[in-house]
Amino acid sequence: MTKGTSRALVLAGLACAGAGCYSTAPMSVEVRNASSGRPIEGAQVWIEAINVTGPLSLRSALGIPPMPARGVAKTDSFGRATLTYETNDPMRVYVIMDQAPPVGVTLARHPALSGPTSWYCMFPESESNTGPPGFAAEVRFLPGEP
Repeated sequence: MTKGTSRALVLAGLACAGAGCYSTAPMSVEVRNASSGRPIEGAQVWIEAINVTGPLSLRSALGIPPMPARGVAKTDSFGRATLTYETNDPMRVYVIMDQAPPVGVTLARHPALSGPTSWYCMFPESESNTGPPGFAAEVRFLPGEP
């Protein structure tokens, strides 16, 4: 690769970032009872950014506004909550419900890029589980519908 080609690729990458190649997409989170498979309605789903956005970050240098620190939604009667979030940054997703303590899952990639995940068991029976005996919940992440 020549010096001119390398410079052109760097400039193209910076132009892409400045033009909005940082995009958002909807993400659906489904929560269900692990034993019965029934959806859990009313669970709160929180998303937090893991990336660091400061005055010396690439985002700031390119004039790209930071993503909101947090997104919040509640699951509907199908056990699904949909939030729109940054596709290029890792995120921490928390599920909060009455039956169990809050649990967080780290996603390195947005489901719009990586596809649906498997079901994760979130609340196995333990001393910290405040739900009924044997209660466990599962969660999975899917690309959301626009």
